[in-house]
Amino acid sequence: MLEDLHAAVDIYCERTGPDFWSEPVNALTNLAFVAAGLWGVTAVRRQGAGAFAELLAWWVVAIGIGSFLFHTFATRLTMWADILPIAGFTLVYTLFSLRRFLGFPWAKSLAIFLAFYVVAGFLTANVPGWLHAASNGSTGYLPPFLALAFFGAWTLRAGNPAGWYNVAAAGIFVASVTFRALDPVVCEAMPLGTHFLWHTLNALMLGVVLAAVARHGAPQDLGAHDCIQFTLSGHVSEWEFTRGAERIRVPIDCRYKVTSGLAIRDALLAGFGLNLIPRQYVADDIRAGRLATALDDWMPVQTAIYAVYPSRRYILPKVRAFVAFLVEATRDEA
Repeated sequence: MLEDLHAAVDIYCERTGPDFWSEPVNALTNLAFVAAGLWGVTAVRRQGAGAFAELLAWWVVAIGIGSFLFHTFATRLTMWADILPIAGFTLVYTLFSLRRFLGFPWAKSLAIFLAFYVVAGFLTANVPGWLHAASNGSTGYLPPFLALAFFGAWTLRAGNPAGWYNVAAAGIFVASVTFRALDPVVCEAMPLGTHFLWHTLNALMLGVVLAAVARHGAPQDLGAHDCIQFTLSGHVSEWEFTRGAERIRVPIDCRYKVTSGLAIRDALLAGFGLNLIPRQYVADDIRAGRLATALDDWMPVQTAIYAVYPSRRYILPKVRAFVAFLVEATRDEA
């Protein structure tokens, strides 16, 4: 059994023998996964997308490392270092999509997850043998493609723009699988093969996926983040969001509580957490990149601003000017 694990694997054009550095291009193009994953870590942290999202970004780095090991040592053992991180990412990202993009509770997410992979596994197991052989075993990647396409379309139907990222990723995945399947076909004319394009396109695909992970989420996930609570607000104990006909209330109980809008801004800049703050306070910080917005596809419930003065008759010019300023300022930031 141990001997079998250390048996050499030679299934790609570029490999010229069992030696360590017999697939240099296939090995080095795995740096694209590492770059995509590290970019994802930075984007997730900048957007405050949470630990679950950051785990996915580091997982992409692990995919690059596992594939590098396989394309250098090329044994049955290192082949598992290549396969397992990809399979694990596919499963975890599916759960992430159900929870974060579609906003389902854990019980419903797990039920859909299990039903989907039973169907996807059945379809993959029943692919004709000739097609599996002709595709260089690429039909084994049918489940991740189906997951991207199906849940991407579902997310779009739910009104979450993250669906566009998943649909785009599915399209890129089709192109990358095509180059993986073509690798043994072009060996004679192109000894380098096309497997390195499978790596570079999949790294791009995972970068698109991580962009969705960083930029889009569901209000329910706010409970996993630190927050700043404005105790004089009309929504002191819950934040309410709408998206189309959807309306979600999120209970909050923040560790850091303040009674001043300027104090909220200072706390945001210091990295104390998230807050529903009027844009006027932080518009310059957002434009300068000091702060970032979250849940851009959701709208917080609007709060009315009233200008109260004694009478509409005989309004002092300075009062009239101040009210006009308020109207213009709130219109610009709406």
